[in-house]
Amino acid sequence: MIDNKNYQGVTRHYDSLNLIKKIEDALALQQKTFASITLQDLAGFDEMHIGGKPASRHLGKKANLQPESLVLDVGSGIGGPARLLAHEFGMQVVGLDLTASYCQLAEKLTRSVGIEGVIGYINGNALCLPFKSKSFDAAWTQHCAMNIKEKSLLYQEIARVLKPTGKLLIHDITAGENKPVIYPAPWASTKENSFLETPESLKNILAQSGFRFDLWENITDNALAWFESLKNRPTTSTSPTLSQKLVLDENLKVRAKNVRKNLYEGRINVIEAICRPS
Repeated sequence: MIDNKNYQGVTRHYDSLNLIKKIEDALALQQKTFASITLQDLAGFDEMHIGGKPASRHLGKKANLQPESLVLDVGSGIGGPARLLAHEFGMQVVGLDLTASYCQLAEKLTRSVGIEGVIGYINGNALCLPFKSKSFDAAWTQHCAMNIKEKSLLYQEIARVLKPTGKLLIHDITAGENKPVIYPAPWASTKENSFLETPESLKNILAQSGFRFDLWENITDNALAWFESLKNRPTTSTSPTLSQKLVLDENLKVRAKNVRKNLYEGRINVIEAICRPS
């Protein structure tokens, strides 16, 4: 059995005291409440990974899953990808995340915007999934594995809960050719909580964990283009209702600058994959 104490550093990195209250206060400044927010209010806020919502939509289209498929979102954060899969692709989604405050906020946001199809969010460890074997049509993971040292166990657990015809959909950060990675980064303040594999090593781990590949692609160029698009995006006279600073802390600007630098200097890569149980 996996002891969550082994990942207390990861939990401390992501966890935030009074997170729901912070969101309530931010909404109040815009004369909004949880009851009045819309999906548009969550745009740019609830997908905490490189590429944002377009990256999730891109992977969702490539996955070619049938509506009503049951999907497990491993490392579901505050629920953005789960809501997208349910709202735009008609999936039934269960989210799982190690950070309790994220699960609580994800649940509240999902109910507030009235998304049907998201079954719920579970506070749990991806190395010991609390689900029966062969339960899910697909597993979805974005920017999750870089916080997990025991990747073989992670993917073995995912393989266990997938149906024989299931798919594993991955959008993740891997180590680049140049070292070292610059911290703090969005996923880790220091190297102690960061466990990056090279793309080749990660692919080998997946294969040894019982997966074969429909797609394996280095999409670092896409990630760089996305950052360029953010720089060129026209400014508006009004601030967004919600900012990821509320979730990731006031150092978000430094973390975002470092992840861009890591990408441009070849210290990290971004990969996209679709795998099936062997």
